[in-house]
Amino acid sequence: MKKAFTILELSIVIIVLALVYGAFQISKKLISKTDNLVNLNQSDNDWEGNLNAVLGGNDGGSTELCSSETGTLDILSVTGYAIHIFTTTGTHQLTCTENLTAEILVVAGGGGGGENGGGGGGGGVAHEPSFSLTNNTYSITVGAGGAAATNGSNNPGSSGEDSVFSSITAYGGGGGGTKNGTSLSGGSGGGAGRDSTNNGSATQGTGATNLYGNAGGITVGNWSGGGGGGGATEVGGNGSGSGDVPQNESAGDGGAGIELSITGTAVEYGCGGGGGSASNLATTADSLGGQGGGGNGGGPDASDGYDATANTGGGGGGSECHVNSVGGSGGSGIVIVKYATE
Repeated sequence: MKKAFTILELSIVIIVLALVYGAFQISKKLISKTDNLVNLNQSDNDWEGNLNAVLGGNDGGSTELCSSETGTLDILSVTGYAIHIFTTTGTHQLTCTENLTAEILVVAGGGGGGENGGGGGGGGVAHEPSFSLTNNTYSITVGAGGAAATNGSNNPGSSGEDSVFSSITAYGGGGGGTKNGTSLSGGSGGGAGRDSTNNGSATQGTGATNLYGNAGGITVGNWSGGGGGGGATEVGGNGSGSGDVPQNESAGDGGAGIELSITGTAVEYGCGGGGGSASNLATTADSLGGQGGGGNGGGPDASDGYDATANTGGGGGGSECHVNSVGGSGGSGIVIVKYATE
């Protein structure tokens, strides 16, 4: 004879089933939040739901402080902060819904290296530690790096493009100079070309507390290597020559940039490009771009100037004095916006 369940036994079964169902629902929410944390390095338009789910509670019902349809958003690298990073050249927008105090970094594109030539100047760097954001939409421009001088043109490299965030502007780096010619001024100036004292001057940006940029290097003596492009915190190195003995010439190194840790990792921005050697007979080593992004100059080991690193605003390296050599391209700029979320 089968035993009938008592009311107490049925109650216990119902309670157990309810607990199992509740645990299942909690697990689903935990998995959902984990997925949101894993998929953080994506475009801002994909972030809208994820940021709310991670920072918000109650199924992601909170409102974003700032948002953009372009760029990337990082909320993991620095605890308690959101960091919007814009690396694609061209225009962008950032829309904020609350009054905030943000740290802003604007780096312009670096100048291209010259033929026979000077290193490109680093892109100007504008750093504002305390910028007031309001319920508004802000315009952003990320500048491209300047093109290198083409082979046989005897022209300087092209200057980099400006980068902008709202009222803050960083000017593009000046193009590196060419033999007996001129170099271009910019956020940091381009280095003088072979046998030239016409270095580019620095024209620092506007709208920020900290503005960085320096002039390019000159050349001294005959058969001199090109001057290095100016960097954010250092004038470009000078090229030198020794009469008509090309083996003794040397090119100037690119000026140093400015190291900042706005993203949680130290990065050097706005380095100058190295100058190009005056001859493939030179016994000196190739000139160096500024540490962290400036392109090395062309020399006995490689006649072409080296390209600068993208999104650092580094200047391109000048080319060695050789019939088939070309300079290096400048590195593109970057715009970063960082604010507290707690």
